[in-house]
Amino acid sequence: MVVSQELIDWADLVFVMSEEDDGHLTYIKSNFSLKGKRVCDLDIPDNYGRNDPELIGLLREKVKEFLLLQGYPPAL
Repeated sequence: MVVSQELIDWADLVFVMSEEDDGHLTYIKSNFSLKGKRVCDLDIPDNYGRNDPELIGLLREKVKEFLLLQGYPPAL
């Protein structure tokens, strides 16, 4: 999926894989408006293939951790 302003406007939260390794947040900030959006850098290098089970596990772990820290209730 390609990032677009429409998708950013639709999102409640914006997650990037890794600013340090890949500059994802810099790219988004340079090309789109993030006004009023919460952004989370997951700090996961973007070197996994699509549907990689290891990546899926990391994403679940990092997103869950972020949401809990932000006060969202745990998923059932």
